[in-house]
Amino acid sequence: MKPLLIALLVLTAVPAYAQRLPDTVIPAHYDLTVEPDLAKATFSGREAIDVTLKTPSKAIVLNAAEITFGDVQIVAGARRSPRR
Repeated sequence: MKPLLIALLVLTAVPAYAQRLPDTVIPAHYDLTVEPDLAKATFSGREAIDVTLKTPSKAIVLNAAEITFGDVQIVAGARRSPRR
């Protein structure tokens, strides 16, 4: 478990400005699940982010390096986007 803790500490040391959402997107809650595979030096997981938009938006850009996304879905009230 120590390698995972060290990795998380190193990742949080990266300058925050490189990971910021636009000013019009305000995160309210993050729900994260991370499942490391130490033998393969990879991980999988699930992330749900509750956000509030100050203004209507057609897109929200999430910055990620070397991450492959599986299902992505946007939920707004009772409306859900198709899974991609």
